[in-house]
Amino acid sequence: MKQNNDELTTFLNGQPDVTSMGIEQSIEIGSIATALAKAQKLITGAEKNATNPHFKSGYADLHSVIESCRVILSGVGIAFIQGFWHNRVNDQCHVYVTTQLVHTSGEWIRSMVYLPTERANPQGIGSAVTYGRRYGLSGLVGIAQYDDDGAEASMPYQKTQGDLARFVELKDHKAFTGKKTTVKKEWENAITMSGVHSVLSRMQLTVDAHEKANKPKTLKGDTLVVTETGDLAHNSTGVDHG
Repeated sequence: MKQNNDELTTFLNGQPDVTSMGIEQSIEIGSIATALAKAQKLITGAEKNATNPHFKSGYADLHSVIESCRVILSGVGIAFIQGFWHNRVNDQCHVYVTTQLVHTSGEWIRSMVYLPTERANPQGIGSAVTYGRRYGLSGLVGIAQYDDDGAEASMPYQKTQGDLARFVELKDHKAFTGKKTTVKKEWENAITMSGVHSVLSRMQLTVDAHEKANKPKTLKGDTLVVTETGDLAHNSTGVDHG
């Protein structure tokens, strides 16, 4: 065991900016933290769509975990990268899986999951990597699992006042001009908890995309510029009025 710990310490000491097996980050994380907070507002959880034959219990497989957050993370400018490496010490195989969130600002957050496995063949290593990817991404993004096979998420769901208020607020946004009938129909057809949250999440992403696309542009140089108030102003000095 001592040899295992020494090897792990050697590995960590050889990595830049690594201080522990917990969370690592770029020097600044303001932008990625803000984006992640927006994403977590929309992420409702990963569906338990697989069964562990040993414990007879349900769990969310890797695909379910990824699909629960992929589009939402992309919508706020975050990509995730996962990698792994493995070695053997005293006939014990060690697998290390890294998960890194990267923001368009260049900021990042990373974590590592360490997994011992007795099987050093491709199947054993592959299984450990998949396990590490599921838990690494879930932990870093904040994804919980929910049952969708006869449990709460798939049962008839009574929309709360908060759900209704958020729907009305989003529906009245300019992004849904000419689309209100379609959106209303989707909302009425959402009768499960996961269905309601899915509709609200898609609506929020549509609103965010609309606001980003219609953000006032600022031009520099001897030309007209559009100010934050939407007014036109002449700029002959090259000064940015935006």
